[in-house]
Amino acid sequence: MSLSVIKTNPNDKGSIHLNQEDFWRHSLTTAILCKKLATIIPNTDPEEAFIAGLMHDMGKLVLLEFTKNSYEIALAQASKAKATLAALEREIFEINHAVLAAELCRHWLIPDVITNAIGKHHEPLIKEESGPDQALAELVSLGNQIAHMMDMGKSGNHLISTEAIRYLNLKKADFDFIQKTIKAVTKGVEDAAKLFGFRETKLIEANPLPVALGLEDPEEKMLVQLIVSSKNHLIIDLSKEPLSEDRLNSKSLKAIIYDKSIPDSEKERLKASQIPALDFDQWKKQYKTDSGMYPVSYLHVWLANP
Repeated sequence: MSLSVIKTNPNDKGSIHLNQEDFWRHSLTTAILCKKLATIIPNTDPEEAFIAGLMHDMGKLVLLEFTKNSYEIALAQASKAKATLAALEREIFEINHAVLAAELCRHWLIPDVITNAIGKHHEPLIKEESGPDQALAELVSLGNQIAHMMDMGKSGNHLISTEAIRYLNLKKADFDFIQKTIKAVTKGVEDAAKLFGFRETKLIEANPLPVALGLEDPEEKMLVQLIVSSKNHLIIDLSKEPLSEDRLNSKSLKAIIYDKSIPDSEKERLKASQIPALDFDQWKKQYKTDSGMYPVSYLHVWLANP
């Protein structure tokens, strides 16, 4: 079934804002991530997780096919990072792609646990809810977020939140597992992409320099760490390993990202080194939305050319 889903309309390039190859690369990344995450998240099955991850955004293709002009407007607005695509879809169509994908799954007689999880993956996570479809919905939400953090393909939306990270209460061991998994996921997606004749992407630098992080909020720290590690950069935690003058002068760092937890005197020292530095608090003031979402693509752009 997965093969037939991916090969649906293979020559259709999609739209200006939703390229087919980027869409399927994002879907494959989410699927592989979900399968691997299911091995550490209770009450989830790896095979069900893979199918749910692969099909979670199918509703977007339906909207694009049958409401192309209107959907282009929603995609264009989402690209400006002011609102999530799911919220814009509800505003314009009174339904979002997750619910539409669930209806499609019901038509295809996909098991309820997968169908319900797909339909819920953009709903606010409610701690009191339980059951296998809720657990799977949480997992798909997290897999989708991490796929965006990895910049693996595009699906018409680049706003993410730390809600799934907070809701699932990921421990350090879980985070370490995710970091180690990212390389394998990248390779798996690119191998699958070749199978379907997609173009090759070079998302990981050949000889990546380390990135130093000094971030206090644990969820934001995890978010930025995932973005940085997805490009194969070694991470230097400034809370544990302050940068020596020799390290700063050697120019052997890609960039430094810090927040208010770093003393002003240390910030001045870091700035004086002329290593590209990002004040994350200032970045949030400029880009973080009123609803608490992060435009992750802006971080990718900065990290590529700090």
